[in-house]
Amino acid sequence: MLKTLLGLSCAVLAIGCGDSKNGSSEPDAATPDGSASNGIADVPGVVLWLDAAQGVTTDQGKVTLWADRSGNHNDASQQNANWQPAVVAAGIHGLPSVHFTGQVASGQQASYGTLLNIADSATLQWASADYLIEVVTRYDNTPTGTVATERATGYGTLYSKQTQNPQLPAEGVAFFANTPAGDTASGTTAFSSYVYVSHGVTDSAQGFNDGVARLLGTQRVGATTLSLRVNGVEAATSTVPSMNVDEVGVGARIGASGDATIARLDGDIAEMIVVKGSIAATDLATLETYLTTKYGL
Repeated sequence: MLKTLLGLSCAVLAIGCGDSKNGSSEPDAATPDGSASNGIADVPGVVLWLDAAQGVTTDQGKVTLWADRSGNHNDASQQNANWQPAVVAAGIHGLPSVHFTGQVASGQQASYGTLLNIADSATLQWASADYLIEVVTRYDNTPTGTVATERATGYGTLYSKQTQNPQLPAEGVAFFANTPAGDTASGTTAFSSYVYVSHGVTDSAQGFNDGVARLLGTQRVGATTLSLRVNGVEAATSTVPSMNVDEVGVGARIGASGDATIARLDGDIAEMIVVKGSIAATDLATLETYLTTKYGL
């Protein structure tokens, strides 16, 4: 029988119970689901907001629906019982998370693994405009070191809305939690973001696939600057061509890449916030402070 995980109270989360800075007793702004947002509901352009403490529907502990808190109904779902991720009640620093598993692979074909799908919508079509994706996550997508299986078990996907199959190049938005350094990588790895198979940015730091919780972000500014962020600080930047990333008709995926058979995430996501369009520095600070403070990052 289906059951819905109830949101944690403000006393447990230590947020949303008034402004502790100025002593005000007024509650923070509320999201469309009526829960406290700590000001995130006031950030313009939020088109996707997944919070493992709110709106997660499960069947025997497996996620069938993860409701979008932004009010845009970009809900993430999975009807295939074999591909449903699980809920961890105290997943990241005592707060709930959704746990995704990588796959046992034969060549490039996935035998097991989990992912969630989001239907395409106008709010997830960003053309060549700015966008921001922020994810509270931890993972260990250790590559196998062999060409036959590395792409299938090494890469881990946080967010993907891209066309990808053997006949077409990967294009659209891709945010990888793990990017093995070469086809036969067996050591530490970085994380990356792409708008096209050959146009993206990879962090120079290594070893993010260590199971440590972090706030990872990617941002496109001015159509041609693509950057990565770690715990609220810019970590890498690259110049990319101005590209339309709409991929109309292609849905987004959480935990798997565009073709759904590779790059399965092996780790947890506690919260994801996506902004369409430009974001003011003050709003970016609000968003990142909320997430880093909430999860003790």
